[in-house]
Order: sequence, then C-alpha cells, then structure tokens
Amino acid sequence: MTVSLTPIDRFMSRQAAAFVVVILSLWACALAETHALIYVYVRPETPARSWFPISCDGTVVAKLRRGRFFAIEVARGRHMLGARGSVPVFLDAESGKEYFARVEWRNGETGGPAIPVWEVIPESTGARDMIDLTYIDAGKALSVSVPKTDPRAAPRLSRRAKE
Repeated sequence: MTVSLTPIDRFMSRQAAAFVVVILSLWACALAETHALIYVYVRPETPARSWFPISCDGTVVAKLRRGRFFAIEVARGRHMLGARGSVPVFLDAESGKEYFARVEWRNGETGGPAIPVWEVIPESTGARDMIDLTYIDAGKALSVSVPKTDPRAAPRLSRRAKE
C-alpha cells in the first residue's frame, strides 16, 4: 500500500525535520559551551614516582604520576583540585576555556617528606610544559569527566620538501 502525501503534507514534514535539526544543533552548541577543560600535570623531574589520586571538588577523578597529564571537563564555576596531603587549589572556570594546573613536590623547610603543591599555570606555559608529557592510561581515569584519551587536537604533520 502506497501512501501519497499532498504538497502541504510534504512541506509540513520538511519543516518539522528542519526544526528538529535546528533544535538539536542549538542544544549541541549550548552543551559544548557549558564546559571548561582543566589540564592537570606533573613534570618528569619531580619525585612522584608512583600513581597518586587527584580529586576535583572532593571526588577522586584520576590517578597521576610524574611525566603524565590528564584533562577534566568541568562546568563553569569555581572548582577545587587536590591530592592527598596537599593544600587544594581553587580555580574559577569559564565556559569554553582551557586551564592548566601543575602539581609540584616540595620538601618542608625541615627536610621532611615531599608534599604536593598546586600551581595554576598560564595557558602558554602549561601548553609548553605538556609537550613531552604522556596522557594517563585509560584505566587511571576514574570519572566520566576525565576523557580516556588525550582531548588535544593531534599535531598536523607535514612532509619536508624534497631538495
């Protein structure tokens, strides 16, 4: 049985389809703009040899060690980053922006054990620091807010011109 649509019915179905596409596009754009990305990293020359838990807003989100980094997708607003034994750092995130937080290790003035110290780093410094770092293994991401793979765009490779 074949159903024949009148010109008005065809027009209305096209309009409805276009409306759905527009609504879904707007929703996707709004969703993308409500999050910020915080990169958390430890430089290779620090004493953090074993994996240690990192928390965001009081919840452990990933495990990290020297020479590694990960990203956290957060809603805009104020967020607290911390590690066991550290003084947490607070970061005010704006939608669509990227932030960099570095964990350094320092000995107490008495020569005691190394303790984690947080630093919020300017984007240019953080991006440069992370060039030689490795993204954490997927199993070390403990929250859905931490992507399993490196969210940065892959570098564009080009061939050298033949001489």
